[in-house]
Amino acid sequence: MSETLDLLIQNDKLEDSNALKIEVVDLNGVNVRLISCDHQPEKMPKKYPWGQIEDEIKDSSLVFVEYFPHELEQTVYNNPIWGKLARVSAKVQGIDQFFGRVSDICVEHDREIAVADIANGAKYSAYYSGLRNIPGLLPVIISPGEMGTVLTVAGLVYGQGMNVQEFMRIGAFDLERKGFERFVVDIEDARRLLTARGIQQEAERRIKGSNISYIAPRAHVSRVKWYLENPDDIPTKVKSKVYSFTVGLPKSTRIYKYSHVFHSWHLVSDIPTKT
Repeated sequence: MSETLDLLIQNDKLEDSNALKIEVVDLNGVNVRLISCDHQPEKMPKKYPWGQIEDEIKDSSLVFVEYFPHELEQTVYNNPIWGKLARVSAKVQGIDQFFGRVSDICVEHDREIAVADIANGAKYSAYYSGLRNIPGLLPVIISPGEMGTVLTVAGLVYGQGMNVQEFMRIGAFDLERKGFERFVVDIEDARRLLTARGIQQEAERRIKGSNISYIAPRAHVSRVKWYLENPDDIPTKVKSKVYSFTVGLPKSTRIYKYSHVFHSWHLVSDIPTKT
């Protein structure tokens, strides 16, 4: 049955670059099922994906998601200054619609939802700009000589290069991971690495034979998968330490459970991510 499903998915992939893709990584007997599906309306699979997504959720003891609308309501949308803009942006990108539907399926099948992503507030946006541009400016502040100028230019070129890659969805933002990304230090990379760390930690807490699922766009999933399969990679360990200095970001796995009595989601665990 599994081989037939994999074959069908592979055939769909040949016809549709945004087709639903399901992969499995074994972490000490725990099956981590990675579900690639974009939330943006124009990048959704041509073939209706929700039947397969619901089947995966039913078979999982815990569902990791890129975004969780209930959490965003408390960390982003409630901001009186830019909360409304963030809500509009999320609506355009299909975040609330897609992950709201995932949440509804989890409620129906009484499944807990986990979030290990660090992009859930204004501080992430500050790091987004800072890690790409400010590092090149700091040497000038410390030592405004020739070397400071060189490092500033290098930092700005790096930052703009990352921005161009993200805008054009190439390089480190292509659907599939590229080898040079082992040495890329970027806040988007931090999202993927720390998500993988959170999934890995949760797998260690689960009994063998259980399933954990992770639902996100392909660009995220392909990187998270690599990190899960290569936990002892030296550059990755170094980057993990670098990202540990991003003060103020939620470096933890937040687990939510729906209460059918109070008809609302409740945070039941907040487990720090080891970096």
